[in-house]
Amino acid sequence: MRKARGWFPSIVLLTALFMALAACSAPPVPEAQPTSAPTQGSQPTTAATQAAQPTTAVTQSVPTVASTNVPPTRAPTNVSTTAPTSAPTSAPTAAPTTATAGVTITDSAGRKLTLANIPARIVSLAPSTTEIVCALNACDKLIGVDTFSDFPAQVKSLPKLSNGFDPNYEQIVAVKPDLILAAGITSPDVIKKMEDLQLPVLVVGEENASFDTIKNDIALVGMALGSEDQAKQVNASIDQKIADVKAKVAQATTKPRVFWELDATDPAKPYTPGPGSFINQIIEVTGGENVASRATSPYPQLSAEEIIQANPQVIILSDAAYGVAPESVGKRPGWDVIDAVKNNRVYPIDDNLVSRPGPRVAEGVEAAAKLIHPELFTATSSGQTFTDPFAYCSAVGNADTPSAPYVGDKVPKAVVDGLRQAMGGVGTPDDVFLQGTFWRCMGGKVYACNVGANIPCDSKADTNKTPMQAMNDYCKQNPNTDFIPAVVTGHSTVYEWKCQNGAAQVGKQLLDVDAQGYPAQFWYEIKS
Repeated sequence: MRKARGWFPSIVLLTALFMALAACSAPPVPEAQPTSAPTQGSQPTTAATQAAQPTTAVTQSVPTVASTNVPPTRAPTNVSTTAPTSAPTSAPTAAPTTATAGVTITDSAGRKLTLANIPARIVSLAPSTTEIVCALNACDKLIGVDTFSDFPAQVKSLPKLSNGFDPNYEQIVAVKPDLILAAGITSPDVIKKMEDLQLPVLVVGEENASFDTIKNDIALVGMALGSEDQAKQVNASIDQKIADVKAKVAQATTKPRVFWELDATDPAKPYTPGPGSFINQIIEVTGGENVASRATSPYPQLSAEEIIQANPQVIILSDAAYGVAPESVGKRPGWDVIDAVKNNRVYPIDDNLVSRPGPRVAEGVEAAAKLIHPELFTATSSGQTFTDPFAYCSAVGNADTPSAPYVGDKVPKAVVDGLRQAMGGVGTPDDVFLQGTFWRCMGGKVYACNVGANIPCDSKADTNKTPMQAMNDYCKQNPNTDFIPAVVTGHSTVYEWKCQNGAAQVGKQLLDVDAQGYPAQFWYEIKS
């Protein structure tokens, strides 16, 4: 269900854009971008001990009209909607790497930073750099992060020293960091302010992200932390996972047309990634054909007519985190004729995986591949079997009726317990509740339903607007009644029905339909 819009969502979305720009190397807002790399002399090796307030507010402009050269205004909070460019010709280099001798590093902005010792008190101003630090087994060195850093879970409890746009300089000085990790397009005013406060800042991230630039970022942070070997291992893992996906995709016999939605604030003209964007690179690697591949900018807005004409076979929703549910897409005027809608291939995706330029990028590639080519990830060809419903759904993606390679209990206890909790602790006896519970896989996750009061868990939603004969027969006996009971209409209909002048008339839609065609309100996502 789409969330109500108003001034509060607008503020959230603007904040999200700022975070996207600051954290994830999104396409730059012109006024906030440096025209040249900030320059600095020798970098102090210790943090300033005197707190200082910024004398002027850091500002950044936000586009007020649609533009094909800027990211959508409702990019998810941690989205990197950046265009891939040619990979840097070399990874960041450093002077002697022993902590006692000091190390001088050239960061992503071309600045040189000298660290006398391996940092032990780190502040991260972006989710991507937070994840990189933790991937290098240095989470325990973080003493503060930005508001949007939420992975891994242990960073959620750390002090929030930036809203993703404006760092709290006084608090940062007070915690005495020996390294601050800034995002690739952090405002040069912010970098200058921190330099004036004698804070050691390392800029991590290119304006235009790609698989190669992300690995260079990991190598850069590895140098700063004295964790070069660990950084190599992380990058090797990324390479291997992407290679595994490419190997699977090479077996595909089709190349589905993909529409990837970034922002449908205006559903008549949603934003989508075009050529030169990082997500376009993901679509290509995962064996899809981007319906916006002929656009003239990395982030075009396509009209509904253009999308309907392109007839995508798969629709992926990066804006699902903002309440854009798969079942809502088919309700847009004219979209019900699109193949992806008709075949229930409209999927949400964990946008943090495909948008943050960090160590989980390979997981994002695999997640996208499973949506575009689910037939390649069934695990049946290898003979692998599952007794864990969560592992099974993660492997197969979608399954209306769990079957091989699932070989566990027909209704697993973990599913029953999770459903009971999701429904608020229903007091039905265990044996009765178990008998009425159904489960299935959708989008790699486990969903469950309990028949309860005649809830149709075992059938898909009835979206037919043509009345059945039983309805018309009922209306002959009750020519003008405002409600036809479910025993007549069937429990699977998503509509309200009434009688008017002796004939059945369809009314408003009462139930949503999920991506697999089931009544969405009856099914609960079960957490592992």
